[in-house]
Amino acid sequence: MRVVIAEDNALLREGLVLLLTSAGHEVAAVVGSGPEVLPALLEHRPDVAVLDVRMPPGFRDEGLRAALAARGGAAVGDGGPGGVAGEGLSGGSGRRRGAHLRR
Repeated sequence: MRVVIAEDNALLREGLVLLLTSAGHEVAAVVGSGPEVLPALLEHRPDVAVLDVRMPPGFRDEGLRAALAARGGAAVGDGGPGGVAGEGLSGGSGRRRGAHLRR
């Protein structure tokens, strides 16, 4: 399985690379900031993307917005305190598609 990893914490990022490669997966790209995410997703077209939601430089929702843009989705609105609105994650079918958001 081809994987793209986007995580600003270097220890977690390299741990994910080690875990995934040792399990036989191909890590196609590893990025550490928001502006790098979308180009990596569009270039490598992974089977799976492991994305941090809040990444530098803004630490808001850069990873989520990049995922939606790569899928051709609309921008995500404010999910309120402590939450993220997920209309763009369903792909229009009403069914979620592999979205796991960690804090």
